[in-house]
Amino acid sequence: MGKPALLLVLMLAALLASAMPASARRFCPPVAEIEEGAWVKIEVGRSHVSCAEARHTIKAFADRLGTLHGAADAPASRKYWTLHGGWRCFVAESGFRPVWCTRDRKSRESIEAFDAEPPE
Repeated sequence: MGKPALLLVLMLAALLASAMPASARRFCPPVAEIEEGAWVKIEVGRSHVSCAEARHTIKAFADRLGTLHGAADAPASRKYWTLHGGWRCFVAESGFRPVWCTRDRKSRESIEAFDAEPPE
């Protein structure tokens, strides 16, 4: 096998090894109230992030404890917030939810928050 073919095989192996299986993602029970009347369910990506840390990070984001990077009036795709603990959070649309936070690009730690109904 030539060097280009070997390089291609190694790159594909690395890509497949880094793919996140669905079973590696988990939802944190129960649903969290991050603001009065604003409930979210929180999903943690492949990582060692505890549900308590995930809830704390999303709550800190909702409480505007992060530092904004980008112009306040810029579209959501052109800004992000940094939070204590090395988290970088993005919003997918104007407003708070859904939000995606990531930390440490090598381990691909991630947290996502989605709108949810309050628990019964």
